[in-house]
Amino acid sequence: MTEIVDFQECVERCGLVELPHQGSRYLWTDRQSENRVLSKIDWVFINTTWLNTMPAYSVCYMPEGISNHCPMKLQVLGAERMKRTIFKYCNMWSKHPKFLEIVKEG
Repeated sequence: MTEIVDFQECVERCGLVELPHQGSRYLWTDRQSENRVLSKIDWVFINTTWLNTMPAYSVCYMPEGISNHCPMKLQVLGAERMKRTIFKYCNMWSKHPKFLEIVKEG
């Protein structure tokens, strides 16, 4: 219990707050099939400088994979996704003397 209190005091003393999150509640497992132990030992903290200078973020805790820790993915909130551009082909390009050479290199 002392370690938890020390950790909380350190977080408070440093002015850190946990980044809002989505996904799994527990981020670590001992990977035992029976009596599985789950724990939240991985965190993402930010400070006031981050809050004042960076866009709004959240963290998404993803399902565990090959590790016994869940991967974390930072996401910018409210950011527009890049739109896919449509490929356009102009017939005149095929008339360029190095057209086939350029296509083969690409």
